Amino acid sequence: VRLWDVQRGDCVRIFTGHLGTVYSVAFSPDGSQLASAGEDGMVMLWDIASGKLQHTYRGHKSVVHTLSYSGEGNLLASAGVEHGVRLWDAKNFSTPAAAEGDV
Repeated sequence: VRLWDVQRGDCVRIFTGHLGTVYSVAFSPDGSQLASAGEDGMVMLWDIASGKLQHTYRGHKSVVHTLSYSGEGNLLASAGVEHGVRLWDAKNFSTPAAAEGDV
């Protein structure tokens, strides 16, 4: 995943870690984190300022197609081809209780 400064046209960060195509990215509401997900079924949280991987969530059995942060930025939802939604604690890097369900 590359992060670009569109005004200058410069790549400012490269986030490397996924084992396949990345299908979705989402910025936290405060702009401090970037979440990415894709073909490998993993959801990765990145610190934008440092470019370092903060946490990798595993739990999806297949491709993850979409990500969305809650308005407060403390929860991250992910959904994929297995027709389930998972919730992740984006601040404490855990899985909250009752964190998955079918759509």
